Order: sequence, then structure tokens, then C-alpha cells
Amino acid sequence: MYLSHTTVTLVLLMMLTATMIYTTIDLQKDQIITETIATSVDLKSSSLEHVVETSIPIAFNKVLNDMELEVIQSGDFYKNESCVLGNLTYLLESEINGNLESIKNESSEYGMDYDFEVTNITMIDGFTFKVDYDLEYYLAKENVYDSKNVSESQKITVKTIVSAYHYVKTTKNLIEINSSSDLTDYQFKVVLTDNNFDFSENNNGSGIKFIDEDGDSIPYWVEYWSYTDDDLRDQKAIIWLKGNLTTGINYINITPTGTGVSNGDDVFELFEGFEDLESDFDSETIFHTTNVSGTWENDSLDSVLNSAYNEKMVKCENAPIFAKVISDNDMTHYGLSEYIVEVNAKGNNSDGESSPNVMTGFFVDPNAEPTYAYHPESFYTADLGGIYDDNKNVYVYSKSGFESDIDGFSSNFWISQEYASSSTDVDRLELVDSSLPVQENTWYYLKLKINETPAATVSVSFINLDYYLDGVEFTNEIRYTLKKIFSDNYLLLGTSVGSYEYATFDYTQNIYFDNFRVRKYVQDEPEQIIRYSGLYYISPPREYGTAYGTGDSENLYFVENNTEPSIIDMLAGKGTSEGPYWADGYGIKLVEN
Repeated sequence: MYLSHTTVTLVLLMMLTATMIYTTIDLQKDQIITETIATSVDLKSSSLEHVVETSIPIAFNKVLNDMELEVIQSGDFYKNESCVLGNLTYLLESEINGNLESIKNESSEYGMDYDFEVTNITMIDGFTFKVDYDLEYYLAKENVYDSKNVSESQKITVKTIVSAYHYVKTTKNLIEINSSSDLTDYQFKVVLTDNNFDFSENNNGSGIKFIDEDGDSIPYWVEYWSYTDDDLRDQKAIIWLKGNLTTGINYINITPTGTGVSNGDDVFELFEGFEDLESDFDSETIFHTTNVSGTWENDSLDSVLNSAYNEKMVKCENAPIFAKVISDNDMTHYGLSEYIVEVNAKGNNSDGESSPNVMTGFFVDPNAEPTYAYHPESFYTADLGGIYDDNKNVYVYSKSGFESDIDGFSSNFWISQEYASSSTDVDRLELVDSSLPVQENTWYYLKLKINETPAATVSVSFINLDYYLDGVEFTNEIRYTLKKIFSDNYLLLGTSVGSYEYATFDYTQNIYFDNFRVRKYVQDEPEQIIRYSGLYYISPPREYGTAYGTGDSENLYFVENNTEPSIIDMLAGKGTSEGPYWADGYGIKLVEN
């Protein structure tokens, strides 16, 4: 077959066109593949920068807390702040570069090289660090690559930190007392633990001495001392001191060995520990009995406070109906118009009720109204349960003695008034009821805050003695303003029910007391600053996210405190009384509401 020249030319043109089309398609395909790889590299680059940005706060908190934990466990602080920052920088770089290495190993299809470097660390406030860093990286896939040198900074709110308010380099045998005012010969409590006292130097308190800032030895009374070699939690002592305090922080040094002697008489305005009662209660204590007080005598102490310093208590078993003892002097004898009365008390009975039925009386008038010589006194009391009736007499005298047909028992803690309403009648009025139940055979710590002027008021509270020993605070206070003030103000201990020998009810009542004392009172009492060497983790509430803030910001739980060391200072071993501190650092403290 013969093809014309024209036909051949046409065929060749068609073949050339097809070749060009296929070549164009191949070029477009290569371009698409290249663009896809470039997009992948760009995404990987962005992802890499994002991973670094988001991992810095997590890594920073991790290495900071690792450093804190190492210091706490070893007890070895960094040499200075520069060493702290140097190690913090090194560990943070190691964490981030380690994360980048993991990304490199997981992305083997990419050629990757990197370098992360922290250039500076500063503090913006007590909660926030500022980290400056450089990130340099090279990323390649096939014939597409990307390289960058990124210089950025991040503000990091530490989510788990050591509070400068609580954690400092602890100093053994040193006590810090914070007082809101100047006080003279004031009684205040201190607690010794293995954080502030070296029990290895004195494990029983014998001869211990307390020295004020003037170098003078101050009197003390050991309320509780416990030490065992095998359980650090039992290394604890509760001690009351009497000394002069100035506004602000007061330092008291402890000399573990010396000639000091525990003596409550030297510390309190009025004190009775019932340790030396032998035969005559009236002459051997600061109290006197009445003709219906019953028998008051020593016995071995069975409370948690039992120690070499506190071995005895006083008891009145089968206590008569008006069993009580009254202080030898009223409070005007001691020149006090504001004071605190404290005592440990326990009671039990056979009445089938669970109430202790013990009382601590105040504003006692010993000769208000004679009632057949049995009950001339009028007084107010803080009662751990008892009997009362607001409508008629509780006790009525008859030929057989005092009787009561009132079944008005309360097992709550309350304030009452007891007085002779006539020559034959005695009333007990309930004034304020806390609605808080109490139990017999349980030791309680009673606390009465009394202000005699301008209007006589009393605030009373109680706590289980076991809880007190564990450091639980009094929280159940009730208050009463007296409508009638008696001419005298003696104090008393006794029972709010008593054993009925002739009454309708036939049962026995037993009462027990220990460590009665009276001390001075101010509204804002001095407080011991507790220094712990352990970690105190602080995290913001979930609703606040990660923001702490200061001043009027959303989280007011913690604020800056420029008188306390920063985290960096603490890791370098600097405490409250030391300095100068790291120039960019701030401490923090709990907000005092």
C-alpha cells in the first residue's frame, strides 16, 4: 500500500503530539510528587516546632521537681544559684533533645538533624519562669529539605512547686514565733519535731533550755514528750513557754543539754498539774473542797498525754450531787481581765447515758445564796453534758436530801448557769447549746476565753485530746455574753450531774481532771512558723486551669512574697533569714484570709 507524503507527515505529527502529551503528564506527575513531599516536610517542620513548644513546660516542671526531690532526699543543696540555673538549663536541654531524638527515630523516612539550646532562664514572678531558647534543625525527604533557626521564649507557670512559705533550709534547735503585737511575759505553745529539733542530742527533754534573742533562758512546761528510736512519727514534744515577744518574727534557740526544768507554775498565771497530791487536797493544790465535794485524790493518768512529765491526774469517784472544787483566789487576785482557762477532763457514770457530765465553772460567787449549806454558790459553766431544766428547779431539798424528778439530760457540749434560786432549790439553765455530742470515757481538752470588760463574754470550745495531740485546731467554739455578773470570779471543776444517793435516779458519777491552767489572752495569738523539709506540692484548682496570678487576678490562693526565698534560692539552701537572694527571684506564700 502506498502512503502519500501528506499522510506520512500527518502520522508523524500525531505520534509527536502523543509523545509530548505523555512527557507533559510525566512532568506534572513529578511536580505533584515533589509538591506532596514538600508539603509533608512543611507539616513535619511545623509539627516539630509545635512539639518543642508544647513539651518545654512539661519538661521544665519535670526537671525542676526532680532537682527538688534530689535535694530533699539527699539533704545536699546546690553550691549557689548559678549552679542551680546551670543544672536546670542542662537537664531541660537534655529532656528536649531526647524528645527530638525520639521523633527522629520514629520518622526514619526523613533525614533529620537538630540542636536545642536554652539561652537564658529568668523569673517573672513567684509563679512564672521565662525560658529563652534556640531551635536549629534540618529536615529532608528525597530531594526536598527544610532548615530553620528559631529563637523563641516561653512563660512557664510551674504547676507543681515547693512553696517558699513552707520550705526552707531547716535549722535544727531553732524555733520561730510570729507575733502580731509586742507581748510581755506571754505564754505560747511550741511543737518540737525532727524537723526543728535534734532528738538524738536529747531524747527525753531532761535539762533542755530555751534561749530568747537577748540570750536569756525562759521558763517552760512540757505538756507532752514522746520519742522512739524506730518510728520518726513519734518524735514529738509539745511545750509551753513564757517570754517577751516583739511584733514580727521572734527566734528562740534550744540548748539540748543544760539545767532547765519543766515547771508549769513558772509559766502560767495559775497552774495545777495534780502531780504531787498525797493526802490533803486543800493544802496541796490551788483548789479547796466544799462540804459536799466528795473525795478528790490522785491516780495514774490514763490519757495520751501520759509521760515522765505528766504521770498523775485527780479523780472524784462516786461524786456527790454537787461535787466541785473552787480556786483559792478569784481572778482579780492575778490582775487579769482577759484570760484563757484550759483543762483536760473525762467522766463516766452508770446512768445508761453516754454523757461525761463534767463541768468547768467561771464567774463563781462562793456565797451567793445559801441552800442548807449544800449549795451557796452561783456560777456559769462549760459542760460536757449534764442535767438541766429551764422551766422548774432541777434539784429540790427534802428531808431525805436533794432530789430531782427531772429527766432533762443532755449529751452535748453547752454553756449553762447553776445557782441557788432559794434556800431549798437549785436551778441549772441551758444558755447556749453547741449541738455537738460528747462521749463518756473520752478525754477532752476544754478551752475557755474569758473577757471581763466591758461586757463580760466567754467563748468556749473543746476537742478530743487525741485530736489535739495530732495538731487539730479547735473549731467548735460557742459564745455567750453574761447578763448578770457576780461580785466574785473564782474558777471551779466539778460534775454537772453527780451521784444520786437519795434521788429518784440511783446511779454513780465519776469525774477526772488533769493539767488545769490559766494564761494571758490576746485576740491574735502568737503562732509558731512550722518549717518542713519535705516537698509541698501546689496545683491550682481545676477551674482555674494553670493560672496562679497575683493581686486581683483569678486565683487568690497564693501571692508573691519578696521576703521569702525563691525556688532557685531554696535549692541553693537559702532560708528566710539569709540573703541576698537571686535578683530575679520571688517567693510565694499562702493567702491569709
